Amino acid sequence: MSSAPRLNADDSKNREKTLKKLFQQLYQQDCSQQTQEHLVNKIVQLVLLSRTFCRKYQGQSLFGIYRKIYDQVKLQLVKDIIPKNPRSVIDELGTISWQREVKIKAFRNVLDDNKLKQLALAVQGFKPNSELRSYALKELIRAIKISGKLCKPYKSRFSPELYQVVYEEALMETFMYICTKIDNYDSERGQKKFMNWVNFKLEKSFLASCDQLKIYQECQFFESSDLEKIPTPTNTPSLAESLVNYIKKDPEQLFAQSYIKGNPNANFRTIALGRISGQSWQEMAQQFDISISTLSSFYRRSCQRFKSILEKKI
Repeated sequence: MSSAPRLNADDSKNREKTLKKLFQQLYQQDCSQQTQEHLVNKIVQLVLLSRTFCRKYQGQSLFGIYRKIYDQVKLQLVKDIIPKNPRSVIDELGTISWQREVKIKAFRNVLDDNKLKQLALAVQGFKPNSELRSYALKELIRAIKISGKLCKPYKSRFSPELYQVVYEEALMETFMYICTKIDNYDSERGQKKFMNWVNFKLEKSFLASCDQLKIYQECQFFESSDLEKIPTPTNTPSLAESLVNYIKKDPEQLFAQSYIKGNPNANFRTIALGRISGQSWQEMAQQFDISISTLSSFYRRSCQRFKSILEKKI
């Protein structure tokens, strides 16, 4: 029986190849129980190499609640991986998508509200502004994301694209609140459920983001059909056309020089013209390799910043 090579956690292709070989050995008819257990443990070890949660602190061994969760996830993975699938689906085992799904399933089975509460209390136990608290906060945020227990308030009231923009901003605000106000968490309140505290803040942040969105919609003057209703001479470009032309020319280079930090291509001129031409937030987010919330927040602030300038120029 061949042994799995030592892999870098980011070497996903080699890991997938190795996992497939291990599964082929695992599904051999003459595979003894001892060999089977050995192979399953190797598979679990490889799968957990790419975990985003329960990471070691400065290379040290896991401790406390982090070790407890990690050990329980390992046991869950062993249960999930022990052969029970028909050989017809063996090709699906070990793939990158399979690794992601089996990890998420295992972590979600383990990360109940009590575990999340223990992670929050662990944060409170570390000195504010210390490296250990920073580590614990990152672990807590990752655990919340993986757990699948975040609420989705008012989802039916928005289009999918708009909801994603508002929700991501609300999530960012909620996670920031958790990181700065974790000591305000009282484990005896909210029916003693940690996620009640988190989701209460998330819902409030969502409503606040909706209020901001009203301002955002008001400042999207160059996307409004109302511009076309303003009477203009027959041979004169419409107000909307004048506005678009001015943004394109950008004579003072104000719009091109206003961009998202570290990404000059994601500037106000390009983003505004993209929105005018009908590009979706998702398309532009992929184009610039930036999250929708970052892109839309920058766009909203820029609209407010340049509104008076554009109104004067046209």
